[in-house]
Amino acid sequence: MKKEKVISIRLNEEELSKLSEISKNEGVKRSNIIQRALKNYIQSYGKKQPETGELSLKMEDLERKFNNLFNRVNILTNQMDRLVIEKKQR
Repeated sequence: MKKEKVISIRLNEEELSKLSEISKNEGVKRSNIIQRALKNYIQSYGKKQPETGELSLKMEDLERKFNNLFNRVNILTNQMDRLVIEKKQR
């Protein structure tokens, strides 16, 4: 079994209040939340995170592609509607 050590941390009133709220909502102890947050931080430490500008460019590209696809779907829908109307008129 792993030997765990006890440490103490200092939080201001706002941080402690938010931590307590999360603890209540999640139904877990505050220490468990702090342990998870610290574990995530340690695991991601030193790994390159995408920069905001890079993410913005990717989002703009995805939005452009989505809009193009959406426009194509609308065009096809309109064409199908016209074909249905033409077929009914015959």
